[in-house]
Amino acid sequence: MRSMSIPGTKNSLNIELNGETGVMELKGSSYPDNTIEFFDPIYTWLKEYIFKVRGPVELNLNLQYIDTSSTKCIFDLLEILETYHKKDGKILVSWFYEKNDEDMKETGEEFAEDIEIPFKFISY
Repeated sequence: MRSMSIPGTKNSLNIELNGETGVMELKGSSYPDNTIEFFDPIYTWLKEYIFKVRGPVELNLNLQYIDTSSTKCIFDLLEILETYHKKDGKILVSWFYEKNDEDMKETGEEFAEDIEIPFKFISY
């Protein structure tokens, strides 16, 4: 399966999606002009990976800031993973946050409470 990269900007995430390993990395800040349009290729890639490869998925989220619409889109991404997990797909979400960034840590904890997939929290 093909890999995909979307370079980050000051208001959009850097995205790395590895079609061989199933590792998805989203890093940076997210407040793009059109959030749904930005996240659509990520959803498409993930659904294709799940359908064709059916391998494990590791989602690494290292977010500095996300606006409300990005929060919704990340939640939608996690719901896709939750559905896959419930069908015996192997999933791991790693939530990276700066040691002193309690807001971002709490955001990750809220996602983990609402979604039934393994979450790992890593401070740096």
